[in-house]
Amino acid sequence: MIAEKGFTIVAVETDWADAFDVNEYIQGAVPTAPGDALQTFERFPTWTWNNRIVTELVGWLRAWNASHSAARVGFYGIDLYNVPESARRVVAYLETADPPAAAIARNRYSCFGRLGVNDLPEYGHRVLAGERKACAEGAAAEFLDMARRMAASGEHRPGDEALVAAWQNARVVMNGEAYYRLANLPTVESWNLRDRHMADTIDALALHLESAAAPPTKVVVWAHSSHLGDARRTERSGLGELNVGQLLRQRHDGDAVLVGFTTYDGTVRAARSWGGRSSVFPLKAARTDSFAGLFHEVQRPAFFINLRDSPSVQQALSTRMLERFIGVVYSPGSERLSHYYRMDLAHQFDAVVHVDRSTALVLR
Repeated sequence: MIAEKGFTIVAVETDWADAFDVNEYIQGAVPTAPGDALQTFERFPTWTWNNRIVTELVGWLRAWNASHSAARVGFYGIDLYNVPESARRVVAYLETADPPAAAIARNRYSCFGRLGVNDLPEYGHRVLAGERKACAEGAAAEFLDMARRMAASGEHRPGDEALVAAWQNARVVMNGEAYYRLANLPTVESWNLRDRHMADTIDALALHLESAAAPPTKVVVWAHSSHLGDARRTERSGLGELNVGQLLRQRHDGDAVLVGFTTYDGTVRAARSWGGRSSVFPLKAARTDSFAGLFHEVQRPAFFINLRDSPSVQQALSTRMLERFIGVVYSPGSERLSHYYRMDLAHQFDAVVHVDRSTALVLR
């Protein structure tokens, strides 16, 4: 996609601050090795990025940038979990760019105290219970100040992004704080806020890294299928849930291509519970009443289905069936309840790649 189709942004479902360290490496600003650059990922689940596949990718990206100065590629995180690290980086940027503003930011963020990223779920619980003050007002005020700086700054390109990074870190603090408060409610509000944040980040990257002298920015988004398939075509829409794929389709009619992946069996690297250590699990064979079960009957090791440009294929697959989603936690004992939803796959994605037997991620 980069070498043949001119994509220049890789946006991944991970924290902005950590991914930006990797971006500094691929821009040539940090003299280290690919594996060392990926040590920045310290928050659960580290294995999704600190593994052999991504090590090879970031090494390739650095080599590409070194030999393609006019078509450099950036690597960015679109998620919002690591609020404390993003707050620290906003202050660090301002300490150099505007020391008086740094003092204001430090005071606004002092509300969080010494909270680490693992303490934030408890923060949200205590705010909801009325046991402590929310930090929303200061986080929102700091983001507005950073947005004003951005509005007056002009164009930004990969390799010269200190203000863009600080502005996005301020957005992470504001939206991440809200996410942890909403996560304790029995609604889809926290999910929807997170996916809006990711979609807004993708759009902001495309806008701020676009040049009038170059073709329109093209973004590869690397995230879980539950975020990238159009939520309106799933049973989750009945709960009011939306996602990145839906938002990008609505905002960029015809210019967003949603690609999903299915698999029948094999192995998967995951944890038994959130925050736990990863291990390799045998992957149960997909249910016969699922799309992966249907695709298994084709008896091919892997294949690609073009749904967007094939009305006859869309028609053939238009029946709602189950689709399996496995993220960083796998619960084989409750797989139907934990990992399957009913979907209209023919309209949920523009294309699907089926790999009949998957193999688990290999750690470095």
